[in-house]
Amino acid sequence: MLNKAGDKINRVLKPAVLILLSAQILVGCLWGFLNFGSLQQFPDTVELVRLSGTLKLTGETGIIYPALLIVVRALTANGPVLFYHVMYLLQIALAFAAWFVFAKNVFGTDSVYKKIFFALAIVTNPFAMQVHLAVLEYSFVSSFAALLISFQIRFMRDWKKSEKGLGLERALRDISVTSLFWLATALTRKEFTLIGAVPILALLITIIKSSRKGKVKASGVAMCIVVVLAFAGIICMGDSLFRSGEKISALDGIKRSIFYRVAWSEDFRDRYHWPSYLTDFTDEGMMTHIMNDPGLVRTEYTEYVTERFGSRETTDRFYEWGKEAFSRNKKAIVKETLSDIFGYLFVPIKTEHALRGCEYPGFAAGNYDVMKQHNPLLTKIYLRYFSVLYISMSAIAVLAAALTSAKRYVRNITLILPAGIIAISCAVYYSFLGCNVFDHRKVVFTTCLWAAFMLGGTGLTAAQKEASASDSLNK
Repeated sequence: MLNKAGDKINRVLKPAVLILLSAQILVGCLWGFLNFGSLQQFPDTVELVRLSGTLKLTGETGIIYPALLIVVRALTANGPVLFYHVMYLLQIALAFAAWFVFAKNVFGTDSVYKKIFFALAIVTNPFAMQVHLAVLEYSFVSSFAALLISFQIRFMRDWKKSEKGLGLERALRDISVTSLFWLATALTRKEFTLIGAVPILALLITIIKSSRKGKVKASGVAMCIVVVLAFAGIICMGDSLFRSGEKISALDGIKRSIFYRVAWSEDFRDRYHWPSYLTDFTDEGMMTHIMNDPGLVRTEYTEYVTERFGSRETTDRFYEWGKEAFSRNKKAIVKETLSDIFGYLFVPIKTEHALRGCEYPGFAAGNYDVMKQHNPLLTKIYLRYFSVLYISMSAIAVLAAALTSAKRYVRNITLILPAGIIAISCAVYYSFLGCNVFDHRKVVFTTCLWAAFMLGGTGLTAAQKEASASDSLNK
């Protein structure tokens, strides 16, 4: 009964999604064509160009993007082609290739036309197009993460299906390929050093389980672990080599993040309730400055406090201040935090809500202002169209896929679980970078991932005409 209900939904949904996504692709291509010749004016872009001149990294930016900028800027100096035109082409090409491969590896799509349509539908969603046509590292990290997840799913599926085992050579190849994309992702954005390790660990556990069944010898498993540790060493060394300034431990980072999360909403937002523990040593100009820009809590204010007290005491003070601020308004802070986590998981909903003035917009309004600079009407239509499409179709597609083959989805949960962990980890991490700093550019991968599984849920990517996405996962 459930299978029949799911099939009926799919038969109605599939042509509708095909038509609606074709419209999105056309509008996305038009928006991209009209904006290709201009540089979106993000403060991050200025910082990336500056970093490419020194290669002394700050923040979460990895070495790959600034290093590539050096090469591209050198090749295009005094030429007719501007450096950002080359970056746009590279980013779009990499994104298209990544999701083209994703369609094959995850959904088993054999048709070239289906894979092209799938890749175009993912690449041309407005949240992705904005970063593909910007000098920002978010496009690269999204593409590398898509490749990492797609190969992890493909290899884990092969190992789970294999009865006789795939052998040591295949084990080393699989772990090396996935670790290579982990390396690329981690050296593009620093936070993916840990977050990007999740698919590698999932694949490694699958190989270890195979060794217990005699499919891979213990010595082979040890070699796989050595490969993973070697890549981890390269990632840590590659990041440390170019990063300037004093480094803080992960525990200190967690302690500080509590203050980043609550400081602006509880301590800086209202000048009539500034706490004495801040005003005792912070001048009114700095307090007013932070009040007008919550993102400065983590940057300028941290530097301000560190210069006076040192790194160790800054961490201790931030931790105590954060706990005190939290104790004053627990319910509101928890509500704001959960709202941001939800927003990073479902970007179109959060962005639409923020742009309608229903809450503090964070970076959503600023990003939108930059995006609409050259084509305001088209940008508004483009963004709102995708938001409505995404919100309405995702729930229906998930329901249809679950009704069609719920048992198979449960059996394949271990294959797609790492992708979910990455999305949730990013949502939690970015939510604790501060209050009212929601920035949809950071989670382009999550938005694209939802769109990808929406397409899979409708059967548009199926390897066979009547197969659903979850069926093809088992092929």
